[in-house]
Amino acid sequence: MKIENLIKTDLRKSMIGKDKERTSLLRTLLGEFNRVSKDLSDNKALSIIKKMKENAVLLKNDYEISVLSEYLPKVFNEIETNKIVDDFFNGQNFSKKDFGLIMKKLKDKYGQSIDMKIVSKIVKTKI
Repeated sequence: MKIENLIKTDLRKSMIGKDKERTSLLRTLLGEFNRVSKDLSDNKALSIIKKMKENAVLLKNDYEISVLSEYLPKVFNEIETNKIVDDFFNGQNFSKKDFGLIMKKLKDKYGQSIDMKIVSKIVKTKI
């Protein structure tokens, strides 16, 4: 099921349950989706949710953080990310000029499940 459809279903449930705060947040989220594109890919939807979560973190809004986190995939922590990068480098010999290629391949393979800032820091120490 597309993320957008899941959120629409959850919006209906929150309206039936009279959860005004959740209803308002999900309506805002769907409004952002529509503002960007009428036919939104899941990757773009995830990036919008991630950006809204980052804003909620800045505002220290725990409720929004928890609701938005429900729709985001699990993100690998630094130890798991280090293992992923180690496995990628296993038996390979990369130089500094391969940095962009390494980052692209890891981003393509793991998408929203991996924090690219952590990946960048780890890759820089290994090449």
